[in-house]
Amino acid sequence: MILKKLYHQWYFHRSLDHPASRIASLHLAWRSDAYVSPRASVYYPGRVVLGRGAEIHDYAMLNYRSGPGGAAPNLFIGENTKIMPHAKLVPQQGWIRIGRNCSIQYGCLLYGVGGLEIGDDSRIAAYTIMTPMNHVFADPRAPIRTQGETAEGIRIGRDVWIGAGVRIVDGVIIGDGCVVGAGSVVTKSLPPFSVAVGVPARVLYSREGGPPTGTGAAAPATGPLDAR
Repeated sequence: MILKKLYHQWYFHRSLDHPASRIASLHLAWRSDAYVSPRASVYYPGRVVLGRGAEIHDYAMLNYRSGPGGAAPNLFIGENTKIMPHAKLVPQQGWIRIGRNCSIQYGCLLYGVGGLEIGDDSRIAAYTIMTPMNHVFADPRAPIRTQGETAEGIRIGRDVWIGAGVRIVDGVIIGDGCVVGAGSVVTKSLPPFSVAVGVPARVLYSREGGPPTGTGAAAPATGPLDAR
C-alpha cells in the first residue's frame, strides 16, 4: 500500500506541468530585452515571445498547461506591455497575442483556446476573465465534460479599456476605442468606440458622438465608469 501511494505521488509529480527554471526565465528575458520577475511562473519559455521592454511581474503565470502540441510560439506579448502580479495567461491548445503598450492588471485570467487577440494600447483592469471557448451541453443524458467544446476566439481592438471584473465570452469582437464598465458580462460584439455596461453588456453611447443606432439616448459628456 505504501509503495502504491509513493508511486501515485511520483506519477502525479511527473504528469503535472512545472515552471521553467530561473535560468530559463532569465534567458527568455535576456533574449527579448525584457523583464521577467524571478517570482513569475513561466511554463514552456520556448513558446513565449516577449517584445522589447515587456514586463512580467511577481507571481504572474505564463503558458500553464500550454506546452503539448508543438514547439511553435503560442504566447506573444508586445513591446512595453506589462503583465501585473497574479495575472494568468493560459493559451492551452490555442494562442494569445497581446499588442504593444498594453497592461494586464492584477489577477486577470486570459485563456486562448480559440485564440485571443488584444490590440495595441489597451488596458485590461484587475480580475477580468476572457474565455474563448464554450462547453457543449446539448445532451442532458451525457456528462457535459464528454460532449466536447466549441471555440471561435475573442478579439479586442486597439485603445480599448476593459473595466475591473469584466467577463468576456467566446465569439466576441470588441471594436477599437471601446470602453466596458466594471463588472459587465460581454456576450455580444461591440462596435468601435462604444461605451457599454451591464449584465449582459449593452451599449450606452458612442464616443464618436451621438447615441447608438436605434436609441434616443443622449451621449453624456463623460463616461459613468470608475475602474482601473
